[in-house]
Amino acid sequence: MLDTFNIQKIPLHALNMLESVIETIPFIRENKIWKGFFENKWVATVSIMVSVLFSYWLMSDIFSTNAIVLSSIDAVDLSEQGASIKDNIKEASKGEALSSGSRYLLLILLEVIIFHFSVKTLSLLTNNTSYPKFKNFITAEKRMMKLLIISFIKGLLASIILGIVLSIIGLGDLTSFMMFFVYSYFMGYAFIDNYNEQFDINIKDSLLKVRQHVGAATLLGAVVTGLMYFPVVGPFFAPLFGAVAGTIYSHKYQVQKVQT
Repeated sequence: MLDTFNIQKIPLHALNMLESVIETIPFIRENKIWKGFFENKWVATVSIMVSVLFSYWLMSDIFSTNAIVLSSIDAVDLSEQGASIKDNIKEASKGEALSSGSRYLLLILLEVIIFHFSVKTLSLLTNNTSYPKFKNFITAEKRMMKLLIISFIKGLLASIILGIVLSIIGLGDLTSFMMFFVYSYFMGYAFIDNYNEQFDINIKDSLLKVRQHVGAATLLGAVVTGLMYFPVVGPFFAPLFGAVAGTIYSHKYQVQKVQT
């Protein structure tokens, strides 16, 4: 599976995504991309309510996650402390799962924002007028749920494996740090997948294409994750920002045409 990741170009793609991230705010301002979105009052109301609730949830998550630390274990005493390792891995995995799960749930609830701005951004970049219909949003919502459930399971498995390996070599405390980048990749993948979806690319093929831009997806996910923790405005603005930045990058480097 690792062979499908374009590891050699991680630094280059991360820098390219950083360029797109820097272009995002000017692009949003210049095109006034928010216009028309809040004409539907129920969308505005739901978006604001979700943002406020998740702002509280995510801030609480900081303290609960920080309280869970994977203990360093001496590899020499592995035979005597096997049970302790198992308990520590379970506790750390639980914390990682809760943290990532809360962010994934935010993306699911605000998929209407992500898909709307991804479509609108691509329309602006290609000078084509595209207005997604209600059924398109339903399809996008179902796809996002399926994608993030798969990502959640993969992330949990990665957390357990990393926790075991790092604990054996006495670096268990690095598990959360390493998992931040793993979850950032899955987060970035979700935004780029919204772009691929517009070209009728299925989830499996989209995954393979995004793996060729793993550095870009990871950096985007890290930026979006950071934005989420800004009180009140963060949970709403982060998905919007991620959708626009992910689309700008994907269009510029034609992610949908990547050979897999």
